[in-house]
Parts: sequence; C-alpha cells; structure tokens
Amino acid sequence: MSTISLCVVARDAAPNLPDCIRSVEGLVDEVVVLDSGKLNGAGEWAMSNGAKMIPYQWTGDLAEARTVVARRATSDWVLMLDADERLADGAAAIIREAINLGGLDCGYLPLVRSNGMPQVPAGMSERTEDGPNCTPRLMRRTIDLRWDSGDAESVDAWIAMRARRARTVDAPIVKVEAAVAEKAEAESVELQPTVAAATEAVFETPDGSLYAAPDAAVDKTEAAASALVDSIEQRLIRAWDRYHDNDLEGCSAAVEALWSEMGPEQPELVQLATLRAHVFILQDDYREALNTIGSVLEWGVHHPNMDMLQGVVAENTAMRSAKYEHRMECLERADAAFSACVAYDAEISPRDSLPGVTSWGAYTRMGTVRLARRDVDGARVAFEAALQADPEHAEATIGLMECHLESGNGASIVEPLLPYMEANIADAWMLAASACEEMGRIDDALLFTQRAHDLQQNGLQVSAHRDFRMAELIAMAGLYVGRPLVGPGAWGAIGAIVARQPLSAVSVPEPVDEPKVVRLVTHCVSAGWSDVIEAMLEPRAEQVAPGIGEIVRRTLQALGATTETHDGRAPVFLGGTWDSGVRTLQGMIDGHSSMEAGEETKLIPLMCSLRNEWWSAMAPDLEAAGIGEQQLDAAVKAFIQTLMAGATPSAELRAVETTPHTLLHMETLAEIFPRARFVHVVRDGRDVVGSLLQRDWMDPATGEKVWCCQSPKAAAEYWVHVVDAIREQGARLPGRYLEVQYEDLIAHPEASMRIVLAFLGEKWEDAVLENVAFEPEVEIADQSAIMAAIENTPRCQPAERTTEEQVSHAK
Repeated sequence: MSTISLCVVARDAAPNLPDCIRSVEGLVDEVVVLDSGKLNGAGEWAMSNGAKMIPYQWTGDLAEARTVVARRATSDWVLMLDADERLADGAAAIIREAINLGGLDCGYLPLVRSNGMPQVPAGMSERTEDGPNCTPRLMRRTIDLRWDSGDAESVDAWIAMRARRARTVDAPIVKVEAAVAEKAEAESVELQPTVAAATEAVFETPDGSLYAAPDAAVDKTEAAASALVDSIEQRLIRAWDRYHDNDLEGCSAAVEALWSEMGPEQPELVQLATLRAHVFILQDDYREALNTIGSVLEWGVHHPNMDMLQGVVAENTAMRSAKYEHRMECLERADAAFSACVAYDAEISPRDSLPGVTSWGAYTRMGTVRLARRDVDGARVAFEAALQADPEHAEATIGLMECHLESGNGASIVEPLLPYMEANIADAWMLAASACEEMGRIDDALLFTQRAHDLQQNGLQVSAHRDFRMAELIAMAGLYVGRPLVGPGAWGAIGAIVARQPLSAVSVPEPVDEPKVVRLVTHCVSAGWSDVIEAMLEPRAEQVAPGIGEIVRRTLQALGATTETHDGRAPVFLGGTWDSGVRTLQGMIDGHSSMEAGEETKLIPLMCSLRNEWWSAMAPDLEAAGIGEQQLDAAVKAFIQTLMAGATPSAELRAVETTPHTLLHMETLAEIFPRARFVHVVRDGRDVVGSLLQRDWMDPATGEKVWCCQSPKAAAEYWVHVVDAIREQGARLPGRYLEVQYEDLIAHPEASMRIVLAFLGEKWEDAVLENVAFEPEVEIADQSAIMAAIENTPRCQPAERTTEEQVSHAK
C-alpha cells in the first residue's frame, strides 16, 4: 500500500496544530512539521506524538517553505496542510481511494472556511464560479517536487515538466476562521480540538450536498455571471482548470471554442496556442499540434513556447519511430528546436511562458535528445547549462549521471543516484543497473532492472528516451538468466544473435562492446551454456555485431575453455505437407552463398523409419552382434550425410535437405544431428487441399490416385495429420524448430527470410530474394466443402494410413 506523509508549514503560534494532525489519524504514515521555533506548546505536543520537527528560519516565502518540508518527507505521497487546516470528516477515505485507484500524480482538494464559505488562498484566483475552490495539496513525492516561485498554491511547473496527471479529489480541507484560532490560542495550554463544533453544520445542508450555500452577500448577479462568461481570459482559466482536472475532452472543447475567436491581436494567443498544442500532443495528434503552431507563426507571432512544443513533437515522434534513420532525423529536428529556445533573446512574459522555456527546461530537453543521438559530450554541456540555471533540477541531474555512464564512468554514479532511487524514480534505477553490470555486479544489475521495470510500469519514469535503455536492460537480464531477448543497443544485438532473431528495427550493426561480451562469455562458461557461445560464433553474429567472434574466442582461450564443433556446419531440414511451399523456400535459401538447397533426396524419411523399425524389432539381435543404438545411429548418420553430400557440390556449403516428409522424423534426426535445425513451411489448408485434388499422382501398388488426392476429406485429413504431427515434435525441440507461414513468405518475403536466416545463424544476403518460384495459385471450385472437411477432421488423430504408409505411397 502506498504511504503518505503529512507535511505542515507552521508559522508562529499554532494552537490548531494538534487538530490538524488528529484529522489525518489513520491515513498518514509520517508527520513532518516545518518549525519556525515559535510554536509554543504545540511543537512539544507534536514531537511527543511522533512528528518529525524540521527547524526552519522563516523567509516570508510560503512556496519555498512548502518545497523544503516536502523534500524532508519519506513516503510515496505528500499531503500538504497548514497548521490552521484540517481534513473534513470522511476525507481521509476519499484520499486513500483516489491513490489506490491510480492515474493520479497531483490531487486538487476543495478548500472551505469553517463557516462553510469557499476559501480563496492568497495569490490564487477562484477556480470555479460557485462552490469551493480547489488547490493542489496531494502530490506524488518525487525528488523534483516543488511549488512555483512566489505562488504557494501552484505546482504547475512540476506538473508541466513531466505532463503529470492532475485531477480534483473530493476530499475537503477545512480552514479555521481567525476568530476561532484566536480563541484556541488563548486556550492553547489545554490543546483541545477547536473546530469540530464549527464544522458540523457545514456538512448537514438541507439538500444533502457536501458544502453550505455561499454567503448571499457574494455578487452572483446575472450581469456578473455574463461578464465572466464573455471574458476570454476567464474562459481560458477554466480551460486550464479542466486540463488540471485531467478532463482533456472538456479542456479540448473549451479550447476549440476559444480558438475560433482567436486572432493575432489577442493578448491570450500564445497561452491559448500553448494549451491547444499541448492537449493535441497528449492526445498523440501531432499533426494538429504542428498546425496550431504553424497558425501562430503565420500570424507573425514568434514565441519560444512554439519552438519548445515543436521540439517536443519531434522528440516524441523519434521515441516512437521504428526506423533508425527516421528516429535520428527527428532527434536532429528536436535538437534544433530546443537550441532556438535558449537562443531566444527577446523579453517574454512569465505568465505566458512554459517553465524554463529559455533556460533549464530547454537545456534539459536538448541534453536528452543529444543523449538519444549518442552525442554524449553535447548532452553533458546542455545538462550542465540546465543545472547552472536550476541547480536542483532532477531530470538534468539524472541526465548528467547518464553522460558519466556513457563515458565509461559508471562506478562514479551509483552513490549520487541513491537519493533518486529512494524517491522511486525509474530512470535512476535504470542507470544504477547499467552501472552495476559495468562493474560486474550482475546480481545487483538484475535486481535494479526489475525495480526499474516495476516503477516504469507505474508511470514513474522521467524521460521517454530511456525506454530504449529499459529495453536494452531487459535484453541484458534475459541473457544472464538464459532467456535471450531482442532489443535495442549492444545487449539487444547480442540477444538477437543468441535468440536467433532479426535485429531490432531501431538498432544498426556496430562494433561490439568488448567488455560486455567478455562478462557474458565468462558467465556462460561458468553456467555451462555452450549453445549461447556457439550462437555468438555463427556467421550471422559477425554481421550483427562486428568483432564478436574474435572476442569470444580470445575470452574462451583466456578461460581455458573451448566450444565443441560437433558435426561442423549443422544441416538444415525443410519440410511440411506436399504443396505447402517447401519448394519456394528451398529456392530462396538456395540463393544464399553459404547454403545449398538441392533436390529432394527422398530416402531420408524411409531411412529414419527403417532405423526405428530395426531397433524396435531387432534390438536384442543387434546388441548380441555388438551393435548398440549408438552404433546404429552412427551408421544412419553416415548414410544420410552421404546422401546430402551428393546433393551438395561443395563441402564448404551448408547442406539443406528438402524432402517434405523428413520433418515427420524430427526427433530421430535431432538425436542423430544434435545441432541440426528444422524449418516447417505451413500453407493454408484450403490451398493445400485444393492443390492436391488437382494432382494426378498414382499409387503404383493400386494403380489409383494417391489416397490423399482422391477427395476433400482425404486431403484434409492428410493436411491436418502432417501439420499436427510436425508441430507436436517441434514443441519438444525448443530453439531448433521454426514454423514459417507460406502466405507470409509471399506477402513479406524480406521480413520472412530475415527470420529464417537469423534462425539458421546465417548472415543476410539480398540474393535470397532473387528468382523466387512461388507455388502456382489454386482455383478452388467448392471452398466450403474443403473448409468443412478440414474443420471436421480431428486434430492430432491418425489418418486412414500411418505416417510411414503415407510416405511409402508418395508419388
């Protein structure tokens, strides 16, 4: 369960402090009081009841004081109250429910006076025309939590910096009237509750509402209301209110109504355009966000907000791009936009400007996109400039730590990251995980990676560009626990090699990171994972991570270890049903310079069947003759190798066997060839059945058509039996079996072949896409009858003949 700290700024005498603390009993886990040293007996009472007292020299700036006390809290959430405030009855349960519900970073709580009137704090404009006003008092505790300078009732900059989620939480705060407070001060020696009686009437209104009706003296005339409605400024304020309430739909409607009235002469143009573009960005409608910015520029209005928002659009687009080149192009645009922000030298209005738009905010974003572009030196300069403008800016500090990590100084950042890790910032845990792996502290790296992932899932990540680091860390963790995964970066590339999968779309081949490979190989040797090491020595590995093979060999030599080569270039077996597209895949593989996919040998399925029959029927006699199962397998292996060698003109080429029904004997072949790989081509059953019915293959034993070509029912049973039998064996050979859909091979030949070649450990060659001979298209006269036959065929059940009988009656 999330923890909550009550934070109280207490100035001078605070006779109501005990009531304030009592009102949150059962809700909060910690009480932190900022003590000016003039609390009389209230301070001693608070300390005796477990409160943490923070000495503080009052400066007259409540916003600063609230920032200070919040940063001394240690819980997940901060509830901010003044000493003369208390939670209304029932408010605690509402706060707990809001936190448990999620989707919230900042809660705006209603503020009422003890006589039932809405309370408007100093420096804060009314948020609604009637009813109580709301003020941000419930915040997720982050290390960058701060109140806006000079405005103790605003955390807008903190919200805007990470587009944090804010909404109204209907948990009233009651502020004690001055007269009541004076009376309580006179009786402070007893420190008894003073506001309970005053607040009871507030919550017992005749209509059952939570608050008493506003005082009749308040000006609510029709003319005043009309003037408020007609004021663009007031309507814009209410649009921002809806934004803060996380009501994007209502905010968007209000903004669009105002936008239709807007022109270049309106003083609210920049503020409205900023809100409109920002809402579109939150809705992932980048085109309309840019159109809004373009309209402002066309009207001749230039403001750094527009540069900032253009940069954010470009940065977000880059983070979502699946193509490396496009991603780099967008990051370059974002860098240019943020650079324009810090170069802006005209005077701007603080009222209209985004936080730090020409200083720390723009420099931080600039540093972030430069990190994503791998311009570490440029990123360091940007983050240092941001911290010069705002020394306590958390995102810039974390960014600078990442620069040190990328420069190979990971050991120096773990300790400085600890406060940010304690503040549950996912980015800090990510960087610490990378640093620990760099130092060889693998267990810590795995633990920190899991923590970073959990926090990221809960929305506690500072910068989206670290999504790629998180994906790379997950790939790293997968390698170290024996479950390799594809991802971006160096670890993702090695994961793609070991998992025998295509490289991530956002990665490009680049020289391998030698220390990472050395650490991984050392771990694999100690774990006995020879298959992982062998994958890093395959031809494709060198194409994905240039230099990896030599590093692996040197490391093995240093460790006194070797990797067995077994049977050299492991053979490949393609198969499936007849007319499934095996010949198409055969032709594509045959275009590869390192493989030879010749014609069907036809005898291998029969040889495997005979081997099993000999051993099952003659094992005692064979053993009596000195022939065990191992010797029998060696003889069968030699026979198969001789057949495949005869179909392969060069001993340097990898042999690929293409007899379709060979895969019905996968488990036998897998025992004989421990490193062999099997590729199953599966075609839509309707097309296979339709094609078989057009064949005139004759069974020499009967003089009739082969049984599976005689009727839709027989053809459907054949397709179901063969596909299921191969799949059933493939499930028992993890990592050695690949299924390829014929339709995917036709529609997306390059993507499909990249998967096939990655699985086989072979480097990519464009030649595999040349001279492809596809299976002839089939015209199906009665598709419904064929579909019914397939659907009515029991799965994984024997057909009319056994597998061996089907093979023996082949054409």
